[in-house]
Amino acid sequence: MLEKAYRINSYDVSPNGLVKVSALQKYMQQLAREDCNSYGATYTNMRENNMVFVITKIGLEITGEIRSEDIITIRTFNNQILGVHFIREYEIFKNDEKTAAASTYWVLINYDKRNVIRPKNFIYPIKSYNKQIDSIEIPRKIFNENGSEYNAGKRKVVFSDLDENNHLNNCVYSDIALDYSPIDLNKYSINKTLINFVNEARLNDELNISVIKGENSYCLNVYNDTADRPCFEAELFFTQNKL
Repeated sequence: MLEKAYRINSYDVSPNGLVKVSALQKYMQQLAREDCNSYGATYTNMRENNMVFVITKIGLEITGEIRSEDIITIRTFNNQILGVHFIREYEIFKNDEKTAAASTYWVLINYDKRNVIRPKNFIYPIKSYNKQIDSIEIPRKIFNENGSEYNAGKRKVVFSDLDENNHLNNCVYSDIALDYSPIDLNKYSINKTLINFVNEARLNDELNISVIKGENSYCLNVYNDTADRPCFEAELFFTQNKL
């Protein structure tokens, strides 16, 4: 378990002054790495053993306002191992009050072959806390095909999207979901984000984006035309901004 305080910077917020989902994800990602470092599972060590963690699901809910210059404290811990998944939880506080939380699912893969490595073969002493907390439920299937679906366009994966695993970084997915939003994001704020990461996307892959808008949320179904396989699904819930 590890916790750390962060100051929200000017580049972490949207035009409405509220923190971007992707900004929180970046702080969360870094803290998870530092937690792994504490028991020897540094990225360098893991790559030497041809293994890396990749995220498969995230549910992130923001229950209070987080703005530029706010100081937040993020706490993270590997809560349990379920099948092939390492379930990592996050709690985010502002002024000692819980203002956001996230549940994330990770798998260990062989870096070269991109196939899953079972947790029993993880060579580092990771601790599972098995805390009784209100995890955020992430459905196996997010995209609701019963709604009014439309094609929102295509988006090419560019070099600045990539991370050390040489694929589209998980924080970029939520930005894509915002970029293709069917709502006016100057009038509405995202308070909950669910993403299923189905298959990775690589440099120059072309992503084909379909959208369904609901009453209080919208869904994306993103297909990788280049690799000819699904890429990710997402649902973002929104509320109207205060006047």
